[in-house]
Amino acid sequence: MIRTMLIPVEDGVHGVVAYEHLWRFAALYQARVYGVRVIDPAAVESGLHETAEAQGLLEEDARQRLAEFETLCQTRGHRSKAELIIGNFVEEVVASSQKADFLIIGEAVSARGDKDRPRVEVVHQVLRKVAKPTLIARKGYEQLRRILVGYDGSEKGGHALQLAADMAERTSARLTVVAACETAQQGAPLVDWATAYLESYRLSWKPVLLETTPNEAITQTAHDEGADLVIIGSHGKSRLHELAFGSTTNHVLEYVRASILIYR
Repeated sequence: MIRTMLIPVEDGVHGVVAYEHLWRFAALYQARVYGVRVIDPAAVESGLHETAEAQGLLEEDARQRLAEFETLCQTRGHRSKAELIIGNFVEEVVASSQKADFLIIGEAVSARGDKDRPRVEVVHQVLRKVAKPTLIARKGYEQLRRILVGYDGSEKGGHALQLAADMAERTSARLTVVAACETAQQGAPLVDWATAYLESYRLSWKPVLLETTPNEAITQTAHDEGADLVIIGSHGKSRLHELAFGSTTNHVLEYVRASILIYR
């Protein structure tokens, strides 16, 4: 299912958080790791990339970071590939994701819940364009003990349920399946479908059916259950994509503190 994982090789807290999740997920799936170091001229301080000498220094530093990354992968027994790319960070990460099954990108949140707003916007831009499952890694949620998945009976919701069940079984995590409907009667078939599907997995799970919106159901249950990972499906790049992103996905990204996996 997951053979290659892509990760931007970054400095600072965002990179550290992403690495901590990468080692766990790569080991979980015995996946090859593909690291990309993007030199984004627009993000480099003015004057630091405008001469050949400055450009050379930036590239030399990037190659050193990639070498360190590959050493870390080897130390942990992960097969790896590293690549230096010059261009727009978001565009290059999205393009590189075509060579992988799974993308991990870090979004550090402070102990008080404060977010780095420029980073949040970068993450949102990536999510609007990427076509692969993407993990938004957050500090403090590296251990997969409690996994929550939003299930609505759709095709994407079914894929999200499949991935959640597989991860829960591999890690012995407790799985919570959340469904939201206007009435409990309307939501009952979702619980029945989930129950039938999960019969073939060896895991501990429970359904949560709430008479509210998907936004509130997922955020409330993630908080109540102390979820380490929240998995939700995306509607993809249809004409409704922006509406879908602007509702459930955007709400979960904003109000859930746990790591979040968007299934595409």
